[in-house]
Amino acid sequence: LQRCNSQPDRGSAAVSRFDPCFYWENATLDVVNRDKKEKKVASIVRKGFKPFRKLDTRRQPPWAQIRRAIVDDLDKQLEWIRLDSARNLVARHGTDPLPADWRPKPRNRARDLLMDLQDVSRSRWLAMKRPRSNEDINAYLKKNLGEDRVRTIAITEVAIAHQQGEQDALEYMRKVQKVKGLRARWKCYPGCCKRCRALDGKFTRNKPPLHVRCRCSQEYVQRKAT
Repeated sequence: LQRCNSQPDRGSAAVSRFDPCFYWENATLDVVNRDKKEKKVASIVRKGFKPFRKLDTRRQPPWAQIRRAIVDDLDKQLEWIRLDSARNLVARHGTDPLPADWRPKPRNRARDLLMDLQDVSRSRWLAMKRPRSNEDINAYLKKNLGEDRVRTIAITEVAIAHQQGEQDALEYMRKVQKVKGLRARWKCYPGCCKRCRALDGKFTRNKPPLHVRCRCSQEYVQRKAT
């Protein structure tokens, strides 16, 4: 299929299969949109982590304050990603676009994530030898609040939100629009790991993300009539 001459900035808008530019470099569009979403999530998490990256040998980071600084903004962003993912899937495979007032299932993913991070960080803090040296504290802060952790959270949480949005959209299409016969096959992200590459193009019950920092996704195809 030819690349469409008209290439508007689609941003987060759902792409309809009736759109003349529907086939315009879908892989590149997915990568660009994913990158934008990851950067937004990373900026929210970084804003909450950054004030507490200071050396303090007496106590661990105040996770209650970190949660309050992040949870609301992160929840809103993850909900928007789920909604965007759902709209795009329905635009491609549904009979009609999603209603303007439709919303994905409510989830407390940000709160649950931050509670998990708190538990992991506390266990690492307690496992450190005493007296805690400056080198140990710096390594602890880098591992738990550093840029590598921010990036891991952003990549993984965007993948989870994307998958959750698609599952909500599938449920809507099946119950409301009576869409049947959609099958999910694995779609590798450029530069993915060997484990994911082995699933590329296969119809599998595995759902992304398969591991931390997994960017792979699923593409849906209509089951052939027998």
